[in-house]
Formats: sequence, structure tokens, C-alpha cells
Amino acid sequence: MQFDNNTPLCTATFKLFDKLKESILSQYPTLTAGYVKAYIFGGTAMHFYTHERYSHDVDTGFNVSQLNIDTDIVVYYENGKSRTSLVLDTNFNVELGLIHPDYRENAIPLQEKPDSPLWLYLASPVDLAVSKIARFADVDKQDISLLAERKLITLREFTMCVDEALLYYAVNNVWLKYNIEDAKKLIFKASE
Repeated sequence: MQFDNNTPLCTATFKLFDKLKESILSQYPTLTAGYVKAYIFGGTAMHFYTHERYSHDVDTGFNVSQLNIDTDIVVYYENGKSRTSLVLDTNFNVELGLIHPDYRENAIPLQEKPDSPLWLYLASPVDLAVSKIARFADVDKQDISLLAERKLITLREFTMCVDEALLYYAVNNVWLKYNIEDAKKLIFKASE
């Protein structure tokens, strides 16, 4: 999948992760290439796919938890209206929400430099949509509709992905089923 990564938010995202890479290298200079993998979700991922959203933070899941990751890095970008800060969302945890167990394998590589211990991935469109079901706020509904409208997800693949994700979800999922049905209606309507 090809992206137009030249937007201010995309550029700021790469700068943020470049600074994070430097922090990781200063603490752990012997890590091998790709030892740390970062998976982008949320509004920043939506921006990479659609250029419709801006964000102040990057929802990021990491494949490692034992490293001391510097979460105090800040970069700035112009969002068309004003100068905006961009940071890592320290409260985001991909494992706590509804997510397909294969989201890492489904992720789209953004940056896999052979000299970098930090490789960067973008959650696939369908995994991004599924990750929005647990919270399912208005912005999540808009994002799911936009992914379907742009033909980045289909009702069939969303249904398959969310059904499999539910098999691994440890929380009572009764209320999730209502959100899923509403999401399916949004996808159907946006796909027409």
C-alpha cells in the first residue's frame, strides 16, 4: 500500500519516532535492527490513510514492554490552523481493547531501516476499525464510516476480523455486540 507521507502530521510522526529511536539507541546501543516494533493506531493512523484527521498524540502499541521507552518526546507541526504538539499517548494499550490477535502480522510497514532498532508499522485498516469498537465514541464511528467510504475496509472483512477478535476478548462482550452491529450498519451505509 502506498501513502502520501508528505503531510505535516505524517512528517511529524516520523520525526517523533526518529527521536524515540535515538533515545532507544542511547540506552540500548546493542539492540538489533527491528528489535522494537511500534504499531500506530488512532487518529494518526486515520490521517495516514485518509488525511482527514489530525491528532495531538500517537496511539502506539509496542512489541516489547521491558524496555524503558521515552514517552516525553514532543514534536510540533502545523495542522492548517495552528502549531500543534505531537506526543506518544502514554495511556494507550492496544491489548486492553478489542483487537484481532494477528494485528501485528496484518500491519503495514512504514519504516524498516536495517540500521535502526525501531521499526514502524501502521495498523491495517480493518484492525484499526476493530480497535475503535470498544470505545465507539462519535469520532470512532466517523472513522469507521470514512474507512468504508474510502473502500479501505469492507463489511465482509470487518465481520470476519471482529468475530475472530471477540474469541480472544476477555471482558464481558454483551455491550460490544451492540457496537459491532452499529458499526456494520455504518460500513454498509458508507459502502453504498
